[in-house]
This record gives sequence, C-alpha cells and structure tokens, in this order.
Amino acid sequence: MTFTDRGTEDWLPAAIDVLLDRAAITLARHARRARMRLRESDPLVGLGLDVILSTLQEIIETQACEALERISAIRAGDWWLASGVRTPAGNTSLVVAASGRIISIRTDRCWYGQIDEVDRTANSLFGLVDGTVLEAIAIAAIDDETAQTGWTRAGSGRLVAVTTTGKLTELVSCALDGCGPYDPGENPRLSRALYAARRSAQQRTQAAGGLLDALRDDWVIATGVRLPGLAWPIGVLAIGPAGVFVCQPAGISEPSGASLAVTGARHLASLSRGMGAHIVPVVLCEPGTSPHQLQCGDGSHAWALPTDKAAASIEAAGRLGISRRRLRRVRRPLPGWCYWVARSPGGWTCEVRYELSSLERQSALQD
Repeated sequence: MTFTDRGTEDWLPAAIDVLLDRAAITLARHARRARMRLRESDPLVGLGLDVILSTLQEIIETQACEALERISAIRAGDWWLASGVRTPAGNTSLVVAASGRIISIRTDRCWYGQIDEVDRTANSLFGLVDGTVLEAIAIAAIDDETAQTGWTRAGSGRLVAVTTTGKLTELVSCALDGCGPYDPGENPRLSRALYAARRSAQQRTQAAGGLLDALRDDWVIATGVRLPGLAWPIGVLAIGPAGVFVCQPAGISEPSGASLAVTGARHLASLSRGMGAHIVPVVLCEPGTSPHQLQCGDGSHAWALPTDKAAASIEAAGRLGISRRRLRRVRRPLPGWCYWVARSPGGWTCEVRYELSSLERQSALQD
C-alpha cells in the first residue's frame, strides 16, 4: 500500500510511505491488543473505552454528513445521502448516490492503513445494483488536517482516495461532477438500503432522545457503539440498574433488526464476561407499536419496543444491571477521560471531555 504522486517518479517518498503504512498498522494492532487486555481485566472499563472511542467516531461522521448536506445537489434531493448503509460486505458505510456513480466513505479519527477494507466495502455496493452504475468510488476521510492525502492502490489494484474531513465536500463534488440525479427506480435494492439507513437513523435518534429524557441520571446512554470484532455499530446502548440493553433500529424490517440486536448482544456478552449484568437485545420499532417478542431463525428472541415508549419499558424491565457506583467506570474509564451527555437547543449532545489532572491544573494556574 503506497501513496502515489502521479506527477513524480521519485522512489524515496513512496518507500517512506510504505514504512509509515506498516508502522501505522503495527501500532493499531498493539492498540487493539491493549484494548482487549483492558477489557479482560475490567469489562466495565473496556466497555467505557468503547463508548468513548465510538462517540469520537460518531462526532466525525456526523460532521461529515452535515458538510455533505450542504452540497447543492444533495440539498435539492438530486443526489442521495445516507449514513449507516448496510452493505453486502456485512459492515456499514456512508454513501452518496448519483446517476451512474456511487461513493462509499469511511470516516476515521486517524490513518490506520485499512485501505483494503475501505475498497471491499465500496466494491460490495455493486451487489445492490440492479441498473447501470458505471463506478463505485472508495474514500477514506481522516479527521486530521495534517494528514497526507492522495490516491493509494488497494490490494485489488483499485484506487482509493484518502482525504481529510475538511476537504471531503470538495472531493465528493468533483467525483460526481456532471452526474445527473439519482433515480431510485433504476436500482430498487440500493434505494431500499439507502431508505432503510435513513429510517434507522430516525428511529435511533427518537429512541436515544426518549431514553436520555427519562433515564439520563442513573444510566449511560450511547449511540453508534462500535465493539471490537463487530462489523456494524450498536444503534443505542443503554446501561443501567435494570440491565444492559443492546438496541438496534428496525429500519424497514423488524426481523432484520432483531437479528442484528441478538448478534450484537451475544458479541457484547462474549467480550464482557464477568460484568455481572443481563444483556438484552431490543429492536426499536415505529411509535405506536405494541411491545412484543421477535423470534430469530435460530430460535433466539429480541424484545420489540416502540421508540416513544422504549424508556418506560427498559426502566421497568427489572433485569440484573449495573449500579450507579459501578457506572462511574463506564463514564470515566481512564484518568482524564469522561463520557458526557449535555442538553442542547436541538436535543441532546454526546461529548467526550478531557479532564486535567491536579498536577496539570496546578501547572496551568502557574502559567
């Protein structure tokens, strides 16, 4: 994997890029191993770290979506934009679709050299295409304005664009320049996936708002939680004295949401042995739906709850949960790191706060 400058044949920058890529991959592997050791020693601390890292990721993806929504063709509805689109590769992607061309975007905090995964996700979107799509463009957007950008070649031989989140709008506009409006009738399966992602995002927002309104003080409520080894993020994770609830939006298919919720709950249980709490899979359904049980193909069950009544049902569940005292280890998994939820004019805002140690505070006061 190398960054390529099409205007030069100098081998030295390319060799340096190869070494940097390998170093980044090695560091990422060490970080993942350290994260797993931390989880094994204290599953609540490990889960808290997952919540904080996921929140940072959610902030980056939200900012990317807000920037892309300012593109005139997207704002007018000519090009379709959706985040959290389920791809045939099994993971999720931020997707922009236009006539004859689709873009798959992976946002991240920094560069980990995961070009092949970005490429596979973009290429898998062809599995949802029924009509004519000439090209699928893969983009890795990094929240680091000092990062080196350009085009790099994946193991498949296909090119992947690496850019910063600040330049993402410009790159997408250039990549889709001249493309006409997206026609949902040409690609029904892709249109269904885009619409399902939009609907899931709405359900997630509704449920998270209701949970935070009712349970904020004694619970940890987080959205888009990414667990190591799980291909998609958990829609809403609710951790409190009545249990741990892995909530997945139904989107346009309750059985599909149930399958994702059950898989996510099992994965969390395997990572959090010794946590001492019941982990319950939940499907977030449309408001007004009566609570009911959904059975998956393997015989497992998920609890289906309407987004407007989920908080009351979860609070009254009465499962073995996490006490308020133990929840501190989830909110503050490491010294100086804190997961925080604050009310804003538009609803609730999830934040990661970096707190100064007493020594750092003393030094700051002296300065």
